Amino acid sequence: EDQKLSLEVTFKEFHEVHGVPKNQLLVGVPFYGRGWGDVAPTELIPGLPGLGAPGTATVQGAWDDAGLYTGSNPWYQLKRMEQDPAYTKYWDDEAKVPYLYNASTQQFFTYDDPRSVQAKVDFITKNNYGGAIIWDLSGDTPDTELGSIVAQVLDTDSTPEPEPTPEPEPVVDPKTG
Repeated sequence: EDQKLSLEVTFKEFHEVHGVPKNQLLVGVPFYGRGWGDVAPTELIPGLPGLGAPGTATVQGAWDDAGLYTGSNPWYQLKRMEQDPAYTKYWDDEAKVPYLYNASTQQFFTYDDPRSVQAKVDFITKNNYGGAIIWDLSGDTPDTELGSIVAQVLDTDSTPEPEPTPEPEPVVDPKTG
């Protein structure tokens, strides 16, 4: 567990250490996922086969061009895969995202779903961050399942208080001191 690799810690550091205003920090919300092959069912975390195990770029996704193996699949495709009995859906509680795993083919897919997108929206609104950036809108379902959740950011007043303006230094006249 690397505490520096969390959204919460990263955003806090950008704001508090580097002085980036909260309203300029946007959370990425992908409407797609990635897949890997040759992922052994190793359980580095009990009950979560494949999570954290090495894999290879051998899965061709629905969004991949011929000969490419990035495993890129839109949310609507991953949602269909969730219904396929060949895959088991798991929840990574540390990352707060789901993943699909097929033990027989050793394919592993990580992505965002309504639960993980809602967690990101809650994080944005609770902490008054600037909003969300989505890639790629075309990956959503026809009824905009994920987009409807992200739209909640627009429905809240998450505008942070402006950063305080420092008082100007008094000008001292060198003649009068």
